[in-house]
Amino acid sequence: SVRYALLKFAIPLGVYFKRYQYNVCGLLVAESIEDSITKKQFVYEYDTNFLHRSKTISPTGLISTNTADVYGNTLINTGPGNLKTYYTYDDLFRPYKIKAPDGTVSVRKAIRGGRDKQGFYVANYVILNGNTEKSIIFNNAIHYDCLGREIRKEKVLLNGTHEHIDIFYNEKGLSEKLYSYRGKVLVNSKEMYYDGTVANIRGLFL
Repeated sequence: SVRYALLKFAIPLGVYFKRYQYNVCGLLVAESIEDSITKKQFVYEYDTNFLHRSKTISPTGLISTNTADVYGNTLINTGPGNLKTYYTYDDLFRPYKIKAPDGTVSVRKAIRGGRDKQGFYVANYVILNGNTEKSIIFNNAIHYDCLGREIRKEKVLLNGTHEHIDIFYNEKGLSEKLYSYRGKVLVNSKEMYYDGTVANIRGLFL
């Protein structure tokens, strides 16, 4: 059987729905955004062992494919036009180095002494030109807990406004709550509810 999950969003121009479709293994096989007029759908395919998502088909028919390691981490993402992005991971399976299709290489580098005020590891990406650091992107700091999970994502907008997203996990290690802040103001929130596996998810948005 196939299971579904439904998110309902209130937006200034009306209401639209985000619908998720899962297979019997609890894997996401289709994701659509619908309103009263249009429907845009992404379709996902998996390898024979269901370890990782091997293909994504966009609403316009564009296809991207993934090559993954034995743990399901993407090693190569191939997009339209045979453009390839390469990923390298550390011992906690966090992306450590990314090589973009144009040859640009970015590597994760610890900042602020490597830890934030709560003692969590903080990292960002440094753009390399050969072996020389070209620029440091402080706008995209990522905070990790001791298990290597992302617990906060930060960025600074062009106008200087600071934004961040806090991520909380349940006892099974699944993301449970996300809170988005602009400055100190809560602007968005999302809660995920699971049906005992990783199948049905619904969110509550402000």
